[in-house]
Amino acid sequence: LVILSPDAEEELTEVLEDEIYVIGGIVDRSVKKMQSLTQAQEFGAKKLRRLPLKTFGPKGCCPVLNVDCVVRILCEWLRARDWKE
Repeated sequence: LVILSPDAEEELTEVLEDEIYVIGGIVDRSVKKMQSLTQAQEFGAKKLRRLPLKTFGPKGCCPVLNVDCVVRILCEWLRARDWKE
């Protein structure tokens, strides 16, 4: 079980077809730093990862992603097997 959180320390390096990915969506007017990470840790999550947007995304970009965008990014990785695509 892999919990995806933008606040996780470790980047997601690959997407594995035999793992389950939890994409959290917080519906709120403001984004609260550490909210999804804290919640995952409170429930005992062991594998927390963030998308490697700082490494492979546009420079200076710090997007707030919708759940469907995250799903598309994961599917695209499965297709290309490369974050640079």
